[in-house]
Amino acid sequence: MSAHNALLPVCLSAAVHSGECSQVIGPLTEGQRRNVAVVNSLYRLQQAVNKIVSGSGVCPPPAAEALSSCLEVSLKTASFFILY
Repeated sequence: MSAHNALLPVCLSAAVHSGECSQVIGPLTEGQRRNVAVVNSLYRLQQAVNKIVSGSGVCPPPAAEALSSCLEVSLKTASFFILY
């Protein structure tokens, strides 16, 4: 879980938290675009790590499950705080 504790603050600090990010009328603002990019990057990281870990055969199953779970929690938490 230390990876989660290190990754989540980085993602949240890269996000924009101003009022412009909560508007829902009209096209996306620059802040909203940035926040979508942060969440999408975290999702792509999760997918890449899962692919490497599951296909490598080097990582023990408990470690692979822990890493996958950690990234999933980070993605869900970051998505919640950034997009809502």
